Amino acid sequence: MQAQHDFAPAAADLRAALRDAPGAAQALLVLASIDEVTGDLAEAKDACTRFAALRPGLAAAACTASIGSLTGAAEADQTMLADAVAKQPTAPASERLWALTILGEIEIRRDDPAAEQYFNQALALDNRDVYALTVFADYLLDHHRPEDVLRLLRGFERVDALYLRLALAAQAAGDPRFPSYQSDVAARLEAARRQGDRLHLRDASRFALEIEHDAPRALDFAQQNWAVHKTPYDARALLAAAIACHDQAAARPVIEWVAAARLEDHTIDRLIQRISSSR
Repeated sequence: MQAQHDFAPAAADLRAALRDAPGAAQALLVLASIDEVTGDLAEAKDACTRFAALRPGLAAAACTASIGSLTGAAEADQTMLADAVAKQPTAPASERLWALTILGEIEIRRDDPAAEQYFNQALALDNRDVYALTVFADYLLDHHRPEDVLRLLRGFERVDALYLRLALAAQAAGDPRFPSYQSDVAARLEAARRQGDRLHLRDASRFALEIEHDAPRALDFAQQNWAVHKTPYDARALLAAAIACHDQAAARPVIEWVAAARLEDHTIDRLIQRISSSR
């Protein structure tokens, strides 16, 4: 259910399981992950705390930092997690990759160039990790480095999320493959829509806004996405579409969520300033 983004029933099953088996560490970790994606950060923080009591170590530090960095403690949690990574060099590669990716995400939100070194370290552990590749590609696109994205994602054309980033990079770089990428991504997103797929709404919004230049359609996708997914990436998508549509009201749920969470994200702060000053 989690993989299909059926988050509410997945979380309900996990809560029921944890009532029967409060020491089920993996259930706590998955519940924290679901809560982070859906914006239930209070329950996520509680799940991480309970997990850390059962399984202290790098995974616990990563869980704690991932949530804490979204709720007003970015600097402290970045320091804590970086220290945990340094002190546990023999931790499983999967845990180190997760921790390094979280460190990269924290530094992206803080506008710290150290983000790049963390993603390079993470991808040195597994250069096919789709999540790390996606976030790093977005970082490179934000920093106007499309050629680096084209090199990074070569060979990942079968992965829809990465193929969109290839299309965005090709567009920015003036790559002759862009028209082909554009039509292929459009076809994939349309096929997903016909199948009732709800997993790719954020990417559909970005494609509509940045490649098709259809701001109202982008806003519709972003609002549908925000109904389920509430991470900084989803906030950025909705704010960007609202700015393009000059629609302050559409941005209000994100602005309220950012304030309630005490999210520290310099890019989101700049987007909020733009939409707040627009007429």
